[in-house]
Amino acid sequence: MFSVLDGGYASSKGRVEGNINLGWLRKLIVNHPDHAIIQELRTRAMTEKESDALKGQIMCIKPHGEFEHYYQFSPLKNKTILKYKLLKLSNFLYFDIDKCNVEQTKEQLLKKHADIIHLMGTSVRGKGIFFYVKIANGELLNKDNFMDVWHHFQTNVFADFKIDTSAKGLARNHVIPSDENLYYNENAIAFISVDSIEKKNVINKMKCATGYDKEKKRENVMTTSCTFLPIDKVLPKIIWKTPAKDIGDEAYVLEDYLYAKIFLPYEIVDGCKHRTFRTMVNALLLNNRELTLE
Repeated sequence: MFSVLDGGYASSKGRVEGNINLGWLRKLIVNHPDHAIIQELRTRAMTEKESDALKGQIMCIKPHGEFEHYYQFSPLKNKTILKYKLLKLSNFLYFDIDKCNVEQTKEQLLKKHADIIHLMGTSVRGKGIFFYVKIANGELLNKDNFMDVWHHFQTNVFADFKIDTSAKGLARNHVIPSDENLYYNENAIAFISVDSIEKKNVINKMKCATGYDKEKKRENVMTTSCTFLPIDKVLPKIIWKTPAKDIGDEAYVLEDYLYAKIFLPYEIVDGCKHRTFRTMVNALLLNNRELTLE
């Protein structure tokens, strides 16, 4: 079962209003109630902002399972935001490929992976594709190993295809598209094994190819010449924001001036982590070029 969001994924909505099964999802895609909006989205020239606003009105589901919504205050955004809690996995893995030759990509996927492509169609904007993989032994799948399994399929099984990773995650959305030629194969299933669930990291392996055991391999990997200092001794020495420039007796001075303030957010939401970390590191380096911790 897949959770349905009330009125699409627009920020003012997005509440879970119920669940649908795969059969209903297929019917909605083939006979879409928002077909006219989707056709406008695919054919009319519009700005990205207009396109996103229109897309946000279309029926939307959580392809990875059943969820319930709740509200939580975010210090980073200084407001209450809508969040989701997993209730039950759907035992499906959802993937999409953006900005591709739609028909050619479908053909290539089926040529290589027809045995595991359960559902496939054209994306809501008409410029990419989506597809579902059904996990036959779903009892091995849980919220803790879900992303490891998803990454296994993305990086190993579908290595020849440019799977979109910008909107991944257990609670990600799938805006239901319109596709009269939806592909469906009820017999296509995939099995996962313990090997596909484990993280591909030698530290977590009981044995590696060289025969070293886990503890010895961890020792080799973690050896470093760096010395880690206690955080309570480091923080007082950091310059958190660029000092104001001394302008002497002048009332004011108009000139370019590099300024940065290191901001440590209480929470960093998905999709903002890399940008936030880059900003923090750049501010740290700008304000502490001659920092010594001796």
